[in-house]
Amino acid sequence: MSHHTTLKSRASSRTSSVQESIQCSSEMIHDATQHPVENMGITRIIPVAPSSTTIERCKEKLGNLDRLTKIMSDKSDMSVIKGILILENDMTDEAVETMLRERMVKKFLRFRSRLEHGSFIELMPNELNLKKHIHHIHLPNGQNSEDDMRLSLSQFINKPFDPRGPLWEAYIVHNCVGGFVMMLRVHHSIGDGAALAMVFNEFCDQDIEFPDCKPPQMTALRYIAFVVAFFFLQIINLMRVIWKSLYMVFGPADLESPIKIPVKTMARQKQISWTKSFDLDLTKQIGRPYRATLNDVMLCVITGALDRFRRQKCSEDDELCNLTECDIRCIHPVNTRTSPIIKNPDNDAAFLFALLPLGIIDPKQRLLEIKNRMDHLKTINEKFYAKFLINLLNFLPGRLLKPAMDWVTSKVSVVVSNVRGPSYSLSINGNKIKDCIGFLPSMHGIGISICIFSYSGKVRVGLTTDENLTKNPKEDFIRFLEEEYQHMSEVLLPATSLSNEGNKSASRKRQSTAA
Repeated sequence: MSHHTTLKSRASSRTSSVQESIQCSSEMIHDATQHPVENMGITRIIPVAPSSTTIERCKEKLGNLDRLTKIMSDKSDMSVIKGILILENDMTDEAVETMLRERMVKKFLRFRSRLEHGSFIELMPNELNLKKHIHHIHLPNGQNSEDDMRLSLSQFINKPFDPRGPLWEAYIVHNCVGGFVMMLRVHHSIGDGAALAMVFNEFCDQDIEFPDCKPPQMTALRYIAFVVAFFFLQIINLMRVIWKSLYMVFGPADLESPIKIPVKTMARQKQISWTKSFDLDLTKQIGRPYRATLNDVMLCVITGALDRFRRQKCSEDDELCNLTECDIRCIHPVNTRTSPIIKNPDNDAAFLFALLPLGIIDPKQRLLEIKNRMDHLKTINEKFYAKFLINLLNFLPGRLLKPAMDWVTSKVSVVVSNVRGPSYSLSINGNKIKDCIGFLPSMHGIGISICIFSYSGKVRVGLTTDENLTKNPKEDFIRFLEEEYQHMSEVLLPATSLSNEGNKSASRKRQSTAA
C-alpha cells in the first residue's frame, strides 16, 4: 500500500516559518542597538528611523543560484519565469487581489521584498502597493482569440521590473474567448520552476500529493561494498564532469545556423507561444516499448521540430543544411532537491549539458539515441557535480562571473526544461483551472527556451523566442512541434499497441494455465 504526503500535511513547519517572517514586520523595537539575528536563513535588521521608534524588517540573503540568475539579467534577458493560468469562469478584480495577497504575498517573504545589496529586504505594508503589480488587459470584441491574447502578453515578456519593489507582476486578460487568463511574471532570483510550482499550489483549493521516499534495505556487508564502490566511482565521474565543463568553456561553439543567433543581434523583445494539449498517457505509451521516459519522448519531438525549423530557414548555400547529422548543445535545468517538500521559494537546480542529434529523420532511431544520452547523464549523477561547479563559480566577483557565464551560454543553442504538474484538475475558490502553461527565461545568447509542462493528464510545450530569431514562432516552430508529435504517434504507437496486445495474450495464457 502506497503512502502519500501532502504539502499542507507538512504545514506546521512551513506555517511557523511563514508566521515568523510575517511577525517581523509587525513588531516595534525601541532599542536600536540590537544586533541582527539569524533565523533559518532570514536575518532581522533594524534600520534607524527618524523617530525613537524603529521598525524591524526581515532580510533573506541570496543563495548561490539566486545570485547567479540576478547577475545574468540584462536588457536582452531579464531572467523572468512566466506562467499562464486559464480558468473556466471570470474572477473579480477584488478576488484576484485578495488571492495574491493572502496566498502569495503574506506567505512568502520574497514576494513582499525588494532586492538590494544581495538580499531580499522586506517592505512594510505601507510601502507595498499591490495594485501596481496587477495589470489588466482588455481585448476588444473580434480581437479576443487565443492568438490575440498571445500577442498582447508578448509585449510584457521582457519588461524590466521596478527595483524599488518586489520582482513580480500579474497580468489579467479580460474578454478572452478561452476563459479567464492570468499571467504571472516572476524574476528567476525569487525561485526556480519547482519552487514556483509550490507557490502555484498555494493558489489552489486542493493539495498536491507527493510519494514518500523510503531507502532500500541493505545488509552491513553490502553497505560497506556500496560505499567503497561509490567513493571511487564518484571520483571518476567528477573528473569526467570537470573535463566536460572545460570542453564547454574552451571547446568550439555550435555551428552557426538559424537556431543559433549571434549574441550581438539578440533583441530585447521576446515572444511567447505554445502548442495544443498533448495527451499525457498517449505520450508515455510512445516511449514505453523503448523504456523511454516522458522527458525522452518530448525531447525527441523537440529535436525533430528543431531540425525542421533549421531546414526551413536554411538557404541552399548554407553549409550546415548540407550536413545529414550534427549535434547542438542544450542546457537542461533539473531539480536537485533531495525532498519533494518545498517550504519557501528558492533556486535549487543544476544545468545539464545535453547534445541533441539533428538530422536523424527516423523517430525511433532518434528516440533511442536521445534516451541513451539522457540515461548516461543520469548514470554519472551529473546534476550534483554541475551544482557543485556552480557553487564554485559563485566565489567569483560579479564582474567576472557574468562574462564567464555569457561565454558558456554563447556556445549553447537551446534551453529545455521539464516541469511536472499535478495529474488531476485544480481549482481556485471553486473556479476550475482549465490549463497551465509555463515559459522559461531566455538566457543570454540563446534564442529559444522551451518548457514542457504537464497538468491534469495533458502536456503542453511553452516557447520563448527572440524576436530576431523568428517573427512568427507559432508558424515557424509550434507548427513543427505539433506535426512532429503527430508523426511520432503514427510511427511509434503501433509498436505500443502490439506490445500491449502481447501482454494481454500472455496474461490470458497464464490465466488458462492456472485454471
